[in-house]
Amino acid sequence: MELTPQQLSQYNGTDSSKPIYVAVKGRVYDVTTGKSFYGPGGAYAMFAGKDASRALAKMSKNDDDISPSLDGLSDKEIGVLNDWENKFQAKYPVVGHSNCDHSECGVENHNCQNQGREQYKINGQGLLISMLHITKLISRLMQERAARSSSMIAE
Repeated sequence: MELTPQQLSQYNGTDSSKPIYVAVKGRVYDVTTGKSFYGPGGAYAMFAGKDASRALAKMSKNDDDISPSLDGLSDKEIGVLNDWENKFQAKYPVVGHSNCDHSECGVENHNCQNQGREQYKINGQGLLISMLHITKLISRLMQERAARSSSMIAE
């Protein structure tokens, strides 16, 4: 499941009929079992319904730091974020990915895209391309080329 920041914000714990989600490095985790931490009044409630990557890396609860952007983080902060990511992976199920449309971070072409994805600009158009899809496409093209070469040799 792909969630935009606006869609992700609907899972912030204020509607008890919905789960609570927090994104870390583009992965969306269902943290409902940690409602005492991420639900209303919890110590980390400000992260609910958002990608908290930058804030976790900086060990910050400042609203300005609650962002998917990893730009300008030190190696130490990236290490802290990786530790948080490992904790989330061990404790909470992944339910999808956040798709940063840059409405939260306001910066294009930075390191907030989902794992395994890159953003490319072609004639001013931003495209989010899955590296898995590119690999499959290249493989298919190579197979087609090999098949054409084989048929040419056979003639």
